[in-house]
Amino acid sequence: MLIAILVYNVVVVAREGGTLTAWLFYYTLTIMLLAAFAGAISFSAFTISRRKTYLGSAILSVIYFFDIALVFRSSLLSNLFPHQAVNPYTITGPYESILLGALLIIFTWYITFSYLNLPLKWIAIPSLSFIVLSLFFYFGISDPMWREFFFFTARAIGFLSLFSCVAIYYFLTKNRVKKVLIKKQSIFFLVSFVLCLATIIWNLYFMVYSSLNNLSQWPFLPERNFAENAFILFVVWYIALRAVYILRLHMNQPPTIDLSHEDEFVLEEAGLYSRKYKLSPAESKVLVKIVQGDTNQQIASALFVEVTTVKVHVHNILKKTGRASRNEIISDFWHSHLMN
Repeated sequence: MLIAILVYNVVVVAREGGTLTAWLFYYTLTIMLLAAFAGAISFSAFTISRRKTYLGSAILSVIYFFDIALVFRSSLLSNLFPHQAVNPYTITGPYESILLGALLIIFTWYITFSYLNLPLKWIAIPSLSFIVLSLFFYFGISDPMWREFFFFTARAIGFLSLFSCVAIYYFLTKNRVKKVLIKKQSIFFLVSFVLCLATIIWNLYFMVYSSLNNLSQWPFLPERNFAENAFILFVVWYIALRAVYILRLHMNQPPTIDLSHEDEFVLEEAGLYSRKYKLSPAESKVLVKIVQGDTNQQIASALFVEVTTVKVHVHNILKKTGRASRNEIISDFWHSHLMN
């Protein structure tokens, strides 16, 4: 219903000479739909797995849907008040923008902290800092060009601070599992970092450089940032594609007990590792115990099988993986870069 209303209003604007061009309308609608679809997939994974990472991604998608919808306001207002000149540096809905920006930042931090199982109480700090900075930029800078630049760049600063904290945590922590978790997502963090930098560069060019050099007018307001669109969509779809795998995994092997965060990680990685080397379900269970450092006797007791059976499974695992010892299996398990 909401999408239908937006489509109707923007089509009316386009027909009556509004500022929103046809290609920009379809682009914006596509971004909104992609965010909505990604959120639906992530929420489905959350209902099955109860993992906060997927819940955070679903909420982030919904928030960005409304954040993108906010850019329609300027086009609708220009149609309602055609005799009023549109100032390209007028910030559309500053208070809504601050609220949505704060929510985007807090749930981006929420996703990362949930994934790493870090205390969630700290995620309020960057969001509150963003609100203070945004209000300062909005009320404290008189020049409209610089006010808009710093106002919208505050978002990127909030996102970049997350990746800076993750990098610092990686080098300071002694927790092996968390180091592996961060390393496994190094591509995700790197691409996200680059897209955040691109967001700032976009703002510099369209809000500052274009104005100072009197470049031709663009068919969209400077507050639109395609690099930010790419960043948010990259985040939510990266998680959504992972959610698709989780949905399939839980259909084939639903969990029956509550696991700690680290045990859940090892179990999930064991499933990926077992698929790679075509291990049997029994061998996969033995693999988990090997990675956790259990002896053959301990494995036999935990799985209620004979020690000789465990030895057979260990031999088969060594043969299928091409490893010479249990230590090599453990090393390969922790350092293999499987697609997450």
